Amino acid sequence: MRDAQSLLEQVLAFAQPTDGTDKSACVDESLLQEILGLAERRILYQLSAAVLGGDAQRCVELVAMVVNQGSDPNRFSRDLVEHFRNLLVARLAEDGRNVGGGQRSLDDWQCASAGSSDQEIADLRSKAQHVSVEMLLDYFDSWLTVTKKSVARPCRALSWNRYWFD
Repeated sequence: MRDAQSLLEQVLAFAQPTDGTDKSACVDESLLQEILGLAERRILYQLSAAVLGGDAQRCVELVAMVVNQGSDPNRFSRDLVEHFRNLLVARLAEDGRNVGGGQRSLDDWQCASAGSSDQEIADLRSKAQHVSVEMLLDYFDSWLTVTKKSVARPCRALSWNRYWFD
């Protein structure tokens, strides 16, 4: 709860007028992502497409862009793990499999993904349908491993390209 309050205070401080007027800035999703250093969803989609397509150069460009924009590499890595998890779950649901130990359907997953819009769920399903479950699971496991290592050793956060393309 304390972390959430701290994040809210950061957003409120950024939205405060600096010119002496009473007019505060309108905080929308893109401004919120900028304030908190979160990667935009479109970059997650672009990077996952580049990874799945084997485009190493594009992967490196996108990671460099995220870092140059001032985003936290560890946060970006966690967002990417979540994104690959969502792709995997969408793919499993597309196959008609139950999710979460055989007890949850796609409808349950959609409800659990309250932060995801219907459009985002449709996008995930569209991107995942042409990729095997095994490949998505491999990438999810790999990104999770990289994320854990980068948290343990922050200097490894920028060495993703070595992990993937050696």
